[in-house]
Amino acid sequence: MTTAIIETHDLKKQFEKATVLNGIDLTIEAGQVVGLLGTNGSGKTTLLKCLLGLLRPTSGTSAVFGETSWDLSASSKSRLGYVSQEFALLPWMNVRSMTEYTGAFYEQWDQPYVDLLLKEWTLDEKARVATLSVGQRQKLAVILALGHHPELLILDEPVASLDPVARRQFLKSLIEFTEHEENTILF
Repeated sequence: MTTAIIETHDLKKQFEKATVLNGIDLTIEAGQVVGLLGTNGSGKTTLLKCLLGLLRPTSGTSAVFGETSWDLSASSKSRLGYVSQEFALLPWMNVRSMTEYTGAFYEQWDQPYVDLLLKEWTLDEKARVATLSVGQRQKLAVILALGHHPELLILDEPVASLDPVARRQFLKSLIEFTEHEENTILF
């Protein structure tokens, strides 16, 4: 029997008079990899933010791990990995310090796995975050989201700033991530 990791029913979101989401019904089962496709401004990011409890829906329901998205428990949040379009990193830290700092927030942090990804994605752990290119910062943000082996990984425009080689590495890492752990990914 499969378990729904994400469920929405008649989900609607309006900003003033603009309807962005209008009656979204969605079910994503454990172990699925789902990509949202749509033009700019079609509501993909708004949907992700509603799922994560970062935006309150105008009406309808949204649930993750069986909990209402707006009221996700700390336990459920610890099972999530998320990279937003506007990810924030601490510019004064070096890459290694950034991974260790982030890891301090997670009981299941896997620093050897993070170190492996840093090496595979050719990120210098001694480099200051502020000196990284946009693509390198995006790689680091994804690595930070993977470091605790989340059951659900949500990525908003994960390859927007990556060059073609980095995109292939990213996809390879995602495939390996889901193969070994049967994680759910929404991007």
